[in-house]
Amino acid sequence: MGTTADLQNRITLQRVDDGARRAKIAKARKWIYENGAGIDGTKVKTKLDPESMVPTTVRVSWCCLIVFDVLLVFPFQNAFSKRLSDFGFNYFLLYLVDLLHEFELGIWKNIFIHLLRMLYAHGGEAIQTLNER
Repeated sequence: MGTTADLQNRITLQRVDDGARRAKIAKARKWIYENGAGIDGTKVKTKLDPESMVPTTVRVSWCCLIVFDVLLVFPFQNAFSKRLSDFGFNYFLLYLVDLLHEFELGIWKNIFIHLLRMLYAHGGEAIQTLNER
């Protein structure tokens, strides 16, 4: 984390919400829901695994309509993707990195213990103030 290679990878390997990504997911969903392919099947995994994608839409809300006595059910996808992708907007840029996933939990635990020891060494009400928060 924080190395030159890491910063370069964040630029070159950045996820992009483009038509190719949406088409791959739509194709995988069609195989699963219309053709009965397994989610963990070879066909779906071959299509999605190289880019660590999953066969789900970003956020699906279901809309049901009854037209001429026929129930129509269709998904609404992420509003940012659906409405702003034509303008080149990439909704992946909205998500923040969770720092606890950037380094191992054991490292975080050791840093936190060290910070607690520093507060204890400082004396006074430092530890109690932390506990109140």
